[in-house]
Amino acid sequence: MANATRMQTAQSTTIYHRMDAANDAAQHDTPTSEALAKGLGSSADFQLDSDDNITYATGHQVVSGSRSALSGATACTGFLYIKHTGFTTSAKDTASASSVKLDIGGANECFTIFPGESIMLHHLGSSADALSDWNADPSSDDVYLEIVCGAL
Repeated sequence: MANATRMQTAQSTTIYHRMDAANDAAQHDTPTSEALAKGLGSSADFQLDSDDNITYATGHQVVSGSRSALSGATACTGFLYIKHTGFTTSAKDTASASSVKLDIGGANECFTIFPGESIMLHHLGSSADALSDWNADPSSDDVYLEIVCGAL
């Protein structure tokens, strides 16, 4: 039996330049030489809750059209994970190039995620700790989001 529930998280970021194909050179990527753009990322191991009774729920859904609230009153008091799958439906048979703007309770754009990208937020405040507190606005195509919430 667990004495506590912990979370390990890691993020790695690489910023680079994509060079177009020209003459006899193929398209290629080269790292930036900007010192402030190097070494971005982190890793952490911390206590999420002091016991082992976290409730997990999914809120996977397709977002389409204009800005709308994510559906469901799923509690996300422990953490919220949202992934842009890069597809338009749960069947994952049609790709989506659309980005998705996410905001909390009507605030101006807080985050934009792109195909394949995800965000993980933990210990959210009372204005952001339910799935229904969040809004999504895809830039063009429908987008299928995979969502997992952990409630303390």
